[in-house]
Amino acid sequence: MSESESEAEVDLVMEGLWKKVGASFDDDERHQAFLAYCRESGKLDEAARRYRLITEGRDEAFSGDEAAAALAKKRLGQVALVAVATLEADRTEPGAKRGHRMVRIAALIVFVLMIGMLAYALRPALGQ
Repeated sequence: MSESESEAEVDLVMEGLWKKVGASFDDDERHQAFLAYCRESGKLDEAARRYRLITEGRDEAFSGDEAAAALAKKRLGQVALVAVATLEADRTEPGAKRGHRMVRIAALIVFVLMIGMLAYALRPALGQ
């Protein structure tokens, strides 16, 4: 399966979940499923865009629906909270980078020493 086919499949899943959200906009479970999928697939920006269109009254399916706009505004806040929580979970600790750097430096030193020992051991074979 090519990457473009994979993207089309992912979009179909998101579209299906969004249609379920649209069918019963006040159903919390459908919103949660949609947000969970968007979080897992890295498409929280698309979820935010869709909810923002409703809050701004630019989504044709919810045009003029003040209750849907208010609920979409609440959901938009949830998207922001999920995005921040995801960033926090993915953030590495400052000391972790230093620890990795120290391991790399130690590995480099060992590598250079091993090359030196190999060159010293091969000196008689090379006739020097």
